[in-house]
Amino acid sequence: MDLPAFTAEFVGQLAWAIERDPKGCTPTAGAAALLVALHESNSHQVGIATGVWQSSAALKLSAAGLSDPGIPLVGSDDFTRREDIMRHCHRLMRGKGEPPIYIGDGVWDLEAAQALGWNFIAIGPRLKGKSRQWFADFTDPALWHRLGLEAGKT
Repeated sequence: MDLPAFTAEFVGQLAWAIERDPKGCTPTAGAAALLVALHESNSHQVGIATGVWQSSAALKLSAAGLSDPGIPLVGSDDFTRREDIMRHCHRLMRGKGEPPIYIGDGVWDLEAAQALGWNFIAIGPRLKGKSRQWFADFTDPALWHRLGLEAGKT
């Protein structure tokens, strides 16, 4: 099976799994509100860089209620290194917000941000104690303050 056929099969299976259990794509608390606030802000640009295929990411984001066609989404379709995915996403955002702030929930996110010299904000239990800037979820008012936003205001 070639890669496009495999990807299509994978995304079809993922769609089936999400249809059977939509709770599997429940976003981290506060993610939707923060994404809207950042996107509507005059001082931020938002992009989503992910290590999965763009089509599967788009499906999961849609199921979680987090999709927005105005936000660049870059996956691993054309890049294998997370740093390259992040750089390309930043280019699509026209490079505003220097230096970039990358928000992630995996060690690979932290390592890629460090490799690029980008600011990093860690979210969730996997990164507790691993990053100077860590928050349990996106509802923490200190996170919103760090990003120059008023918590819960969109």
